[in-house]
Amino acid sequence: MYNNKLKINTISIFLIAIYLLLLIIPIINVISKITYDNFFNLIYSKQFLTALKNSFFLSFVSTVLSILISIGSALCVERTNIKLKNFWVFIFIMSMLLPSISHSFGLATLFGRNGILSNLIGINIQIYGSLGIVLGSILYSFPVAFIMFQNILKYEDGSVYNVCKIMNIPIINQFKDITFPFMKKTFILAFFSIFAMIITDYGVPIMIGAKTITLPVLMYNKTVASLDYGAGSVISLFLLFPAIIAFILDFIFNEYKKDKYINEKINIMINKKRDVIAYLVCISIS
Repeated sequence: MYNNKLKINTISIFLIAIYLLLLIIPIINVISKITYDNFFNLIYSKQFLTALKNSFFLSFVSTVLSILISIGSALCVERTNIKLKNFWVFIFIMSMLLPSISHSFGLATLFGRNGILSNLIGINIQIYGSLGIVLGSILYSFPVAFIMFQNILKYEDGSVYNVCKIMNIPIINQFKDITFPFMKKTFILAFFSIFAMIITDYGVPIMIGAKTITLPVLMYNKTVASLDYGAGSVISLFLLFPAIIAFILDFIFNEYKKDKYINEKINIMINKKRDVIAYLVCISIS
């Protein structure tokens, strides 16, 4: 018993040391490089204010669209009778294995000025700029959002829905009064998590953003091109806030665990029209 406790304490100390080395010390190092002049000269500059506005607006739009698409795809997988559900799940999360810059490179290859589809269709889509950042951010963040909503729907107790079907309660009322309140915390957590992912990413905007400057791109330019580590440290603090909020919410909402769900299977009724629409949605997203 004593040896087991000693091993646990040793492992805990080791993990805490790694945590301090990889996270706390770098954050302290970043803060130590910030000076009064660096902070106020940067935040009052036109370039920073433009990057701040672009980052928050584009991240907000991308987050909302990514969440809406992920909810639709999760409902198609968990609330319909479509075939090969594991295949669709694999297709949806497969792009998570790629870095964000690969998604934007793919968009440029397809829809750029000399893109494959641009030449084939003959339509020049203005993919470079805000539109490209939004599309690339959706491709980058969608798999994570999909996993969050698919898991919460998968482990939702189906007994309530089975009773609703016996009582002939409309599906819209079921979603409004049962599904939505059940997923409310997941909505909030998913929003801040996806928002933090998108606003801190520089791969998409640096590849396909053109002249649209965001905070990560500005930080990249300040630190790599100009070697202005003080300005880069100030920008990193602004990028750190969404991640801290997402971390706090994840800690608060940690009550969502599989062992707390009754997990009675939902009896999904036969509806060919619904399933056809679900197939079309899955194919379109794929």
